[in-house]
Amino acid sequence: MSRTLLTRRTVLQAVASMTFAAPFVHSVHAAGRLSFGVTNIMFDSMGAQVQVQNQTDNRLTTWTNALTKHYAVNDTDWQKAIAPQLEGSGGTSLQDVFIVTTHQYTSVPKHSTPPPINPNPIPADYNFGYSSSDLGGILRWVEAGGGLLLFVNHSDFPDQGPGPYWPINDIQLAAALGITTVFAAIPLGGFMMRPNRRAPRQIIEHSEPLGSRNCLPRHQ
Repeated sequence: MSRTLLTRRTVLQAVASMTFAAPFVHSVHAAGRLSFGVTNIMFDSMGAQVQVQNQTDNRLTTWTNALTKHYAVNDTDWQKAIAPQLEGSGGTSLQDVFIVTTHQYTSVPKHSTPPPINPNPIPADYNFGYSSSDLGGILRWVEAGGGLLLFVNHSDFPDQGPGPYWPINDIQLAAALGITTVFAAIPLGGFMMRPNRRAPRQIIEHSEPLGSRNCLPRHQ
């Protein structure tokens, strides 16, 4: 009789192949608790959106509050190497999911809405480039079953000033994983996106063109 090795990856793959009446996210959480305890989600504290959240208390609040109802959510220590905070030691994994929200410095202007209420603890001249050890460590962690969620901000606007440009470090991380990303921007005035004519009928019938003034489908 063959024996199946139950790892985080195989457990979640088995869960993904089943049909559930409840929302899928709850099922993933249950599988995580079955084998590893509460699922650990770590945000990159050097992510632009996390920096805005820390300065304004008003950017990722809805998302993180929803996550903390089911998972253990924390941030990296920006003063330490990233990979050891994911990998742990002795072949163990400390984190199940790592979320990067554009790995680049950002400072919220005083007159923004909402305005900053906390200073950014990360210095403006801090080096945001990934070290070779972090790139290799994140890759090992992903290959061992870790889940990476990478958000790459838009860039390359016609009126954009001198760099560093938003995605430069995300391009570096994605390349280490064999993924090609590029500098790109969509002008917010006068553009329109529509479903492909060959898309499933349900998508075409229940969506409307996405433009600068309407960004939500008719049916949620």
